[in-house]
This record gives sequence, C-alpha cells and structure tokens, in this order.
Amino acid sequence: MNVSTTLAGAEARRLLRSPAFLVALGLSCVFLAWGPGRDDIFLRYKILVGAGLDILAAGTGVALGLAASRSRRSGTDELFASLPAPAASRTTAQLLAAGASVAVGIGLLLALAVRMQAWNGLAVPSIPGTTDPGRLTPTVVALAQGPALVALAGVVGVALGLWVRSAAVWATAVVGGFYFAPIPMLFWSWDRRRWLLPMADGLDSGGYVMVGPQRPVLVVYGADTTAMAWHVLYVIALVVVVALFAVRRHRPVRRLPCLAAGGLGAIAGTLQVITAS
Repeated sequence: MNVSTTLAGAEARRLLRSPAFLVALGLSCVFLAWGPGRDDIFLRYKILVGAGLDILAAGTGVALGLAASRSRRSGTDELFASLPAPAASRTTAQLLAAGASVAVGIGLLLALAVRMQAWNGLAVPSIPGTTDPGRLTPTVVALAQGPALVALAGVVGVALGLWVRSAAVWATAVVGGFYFAPIPMLFWSWDRRRWLLPMADGLDSGGYVMVGPQRPVLVVYGADTTAMAWHVLYVIALVVVVALFAVRRHRPVRRLPCLAAGGLGAIAGTLQVITAS
C-alpha cells in the first residue's frame, strides 16, 4: 500500500466529517425526501439521473477545496515540505477521497430509486397531440451520471483549492457551477449543445407546448440512452483531466495520461453530440 492510498483513508474520514459536506448531505436528504413532487414526472426523472446530487456535489467540492488549501491557509507549507510524503501524494490522496462522497451519492440514489419505484418506470402524462412514451425508466448508465458529477465536483474543488488563492473565489465557482448545473437544461432542452455541459438529462425533447391557457408542458418522446452513455464517459474523462491538472500543481505529469484522457474526452464529447436526438 503506497503513501497516497494510506493518506486517502484519512482524507476520506476528514471529508465525511467536514461541515461543508455534512450540511450538503443534510440538504440533499431534505430535498430528495420532499422536493420531487409526484405529479412532475420529468423533474423526478432529472433528479434520478443527476440533478438530485447537485447539492452533494457542491458540498464535496467545497470540502475538498478546503482540504487542498489547508496547508496554505494555516501557513504550514514549509512544515509539510519537510515530511517524507511529497505534496503530490497528499493531493492524490485528496483526489481519491472524493470516492467516499461518490459512495454516499450512490447510496442516496439507490434509496431514492426504491422510494420512487423507478424500476417500474415513471409514468408520463398524456399530452394531446404529442407522442406519449408511456413510461420513462432510467438506465444504469443514466443513473451513473450523478455519482460521476460528484467525483467531478470533488476533483474540481481540489484543483481550484490548489491553484486559486482566494477561497471565496473558488468556493463560489464550485457552488455556482454544480448547485446551479441543472438550470441550463431548462433553456437548452432541445439543443444538442446541452450535452457539452457536465449535466445532461438525456431526454429526447421537443420543447414546450401549452396545455390549457397557462400550463406549459414539456414534450418528451423518450430518453436518449446512447448519447447518455457517451456523456457519462465524457464526464469521467473530465474527472481524469482535472485530477491530472491538480497533480500538475506539484510536479510534471506524464504526457501519455494527459493525451489519453483528453482524447477520450474529445471523442466521447463529439459522439454524444452526434448521436443525440
């Protein structure tokens, strides 16, 4: 067992006890318990495939950003530099600690899926003059987007905590980027460019129609499972790229992993847009 793996356990325990993480976890539980209404099927689907973990993702990013900047904020950089474990090993441990939050996110999603009985599919209301898909059933790949976003938020928090000196700046960036991540989906629900965002709902949407004088309803023809699979791979590639960028703060990173992760992200990002409905 190397130094980074040993330190990762300690960093994971610190993460799970961090006030930022615990507050985000509590808010996530409250939101998932009372937020998704029974009548808003599409909102419930979006919550299952990623939007339900945006609060946890933001809290994870802030907590790991504080961990990454801990030595700088406490003025112990020189003391840590004298220790046998190099700074790159501590950063790697903090990146690996994001896995603890990912595990918590998976547990929340499984509990929510059981509560919603998602394996039976979410019944879609009939809209006059449109194609009714009947039921929306989230696939395993679609459900994987939420935990992948939590991992991305964690490594982004570490990277920003290392590279940006102002805690207020990077904390605002993390919270704004992940807590409000679902908002662009409301405006780009029919545009293929929405797949380039970290969060995508995977819905094959035809925009909004008016049912009644003041009732706009989203027209959905089904879920795009192929594009969602490429999107999850795209997010995972972003996780690796950002993690390598964080390690680069302390030592040079080999070119091959950077090219491999960047190439995978470019290929997956292109294919998700091409295959999207």
